[in-house]
Amino acid sequence: ADIARRLKENRSLEDVNLSYCDINDDTVNEIALALQENKETALKTIRLNGNNITDAGAERLVQALNESNNQTVREVSLANCSVSSCSDKRVRV
Repeated sequence: ADIARRLKENRSLEDVNLSYCDINDDTVNEIALALQENKETALKTIRLNGNNITDAGAERLVQALNESNNQTVREVSLANCSVSSCSDKRVRV
Protein backbone atom coordinates (compact mmCIF):
# COMPACT_ATOMS: atom_id res chain seq x y z
CA ALA A 1 0.00 0.00 0.00
CA ASP A 2 1.14 3.51 -0.75
CA ILE A 3 0.62 4.62 2.85
CA ALA A 4 2.97 1.90 4.10
CA ARG A 5 5.68 3.04 1.69
CA ARG A 6 5.29 6.63 2.85
CA LEU A 7 5.43 5.65 6.54
CA LYS A 8 8.56 3.62 5.85
CA GLU A 9 10.23 6.76 4.47
CA ASN A 10 8.76 9.25 6.98
CA ARG A 11 11.25 11.20 9.10
CA SER A 12 9.13 14.18 10.21
CA LEU A 13 5.41 13.36 10.43
CA GLU A 14 4.42 12.93 14.08
CA ASP A 15 0.68 12.27 13.81
CA VAL A 16 -1.14 10.27 11.15
CA ASN A 17 -4.91 9.93 10.97
CA LEU A 18 -6.04 7.01 8.81
CA SER A 19 -9.47 6.70 10.38
CA TYR A 20 -12.33 5.35 8.26
CA CYS A 21 -10.08 4.56 5.30
CA ASP A 22 -11.27 0.97 4.75
CA ILE A 23 -7.98 -0.41 6.09
CA ASN A 24 -7.93 -4.12 6.87
CA ASP A 25 -5.50 -6.52 8.56
CA ASP A 26 -3.49 -6.95 5.34
CA THR A 27 -2.87 -3.21 5.10
CA VAL A 28 -2.10 -3.03 8.84
CA ASN A 29 0.50 -5.74 8.30
CA GLU A 30 2.13 -3.58 5.60
CA ILE A 31 2.02 -0.56 7.92
CA ALA A 32 3.54 -2.67 10.72
CA LEU A 33 6.40 -3.79 8.48
CA ALA A 34 7.03 -0.20 7.39
CA LEU A 35 7.18 1.04 10.98
CA GLN A 36 9.41 -1.87 11.93
CA GLU A 37 11.88 -1.00 9.17
CA ASN A 38 11.85 2.77 9.72
CA LYS A 39 14.30 3.28 12.57
CA GLU A 40 14.20 7.08 12.17
CA THR A 41 10.47 7.71 12.34
CA ALA A 42 9.17 10.69 14.28
CA LEU A 43 5.67 9.22 14.43
CA LYS A 44 4.01 9.53 17.84
CA THR A 45 0.33 8.89 17.13
CA ILE A 46 -1.42 6.58 14.67
CA ARG A 47 -5.20 6.85 14.39
CA LEU A 48 -6.81 3.87 12.67
CA ASN A 49 -10.34 4.29 14.05
CA GLY A 50 -13.31 2.82 12.21
CA ASN A 51 -11.37 0.46 9.97
CA ASN A 52 -11.72 -3.29 9.33
CA ILE A 53 -8.97 -4.23 11.77
CA THR A 54 -9.28 -7.31 14.00
CA ASP A 55 -7.41 -8.54 17.06
CA ALA A 56 -4.89 -10.21 14.74
CA GLY A 57 -4.10 -6.91 12.99
CA ALA A 58 -3.75 -5.07 16.29
CA GLU A 59 -1.42 -7.72 17.66
CA ARG A 60 0.70 -7.64 14.49
CA LEU A 61 1.08 -3.88 14.80
CA VAL A 62 2.11 -4.15 18.46
CA GLN A 63 4.51 -6.98 17.62
CA ALA A 64 6.21 -4.85 14.97
CA LEU A 65 6.57 -1.89 17.34
CA ASN A 66 8.02 -4.13 20.04
CA GLU A 67 10.41 -5.99 17.72
CA SER A 68 11.80 -2.74 16.38
CA ASN A 69 12.14 -1.29 19.90
CA ASN A 70 10.13 1.68 18.67
CA GLN A 71 10.29 4.43 21.28
CA THR A 72 8.47 7.19 19.38
CA VAL A 73 4.97 5.76 18.87
CA ARG A 74 3.06 6.54 22.04
CA GLU A 75 -0.51 5.95 20.94
CA VAL A 76 -2.30 3.73 18.45
CA SER A 77 -6.04 4.39 18.33
CA LEU A 78 -8.26 1.54 17.11
CA ALA A 79 -11.68 2.73 18.29
CA ASN A 80 -14.67 1.44 16.31
CA CYS A 81 -12.65 -1.42 14.83
CA SER A 82 -13.19 -5.14 15.43
CA VAL A 83 -10.54 -5.23 18.16
CA SER A 84 -11.81 -6.65 21.44
CA SER A 85 -8.80 -5.79 23.57
CA CYS A 86 -5.06 -5.29 23.49
CA SER A 87 -2.58 -5.65 26.32
CA ASP A 88 -0.19 -2.97 25.04
CA LYS A 89 -0.65 0.32 26.89
CA ARG A 90 -0.10 2.32 23.68
CA VAL A 91 -3.19 0.85 22.03
CA ARG A 92 -6.61 2.34 22.66
CA VAL A 93 -9.65 0.37 21.52
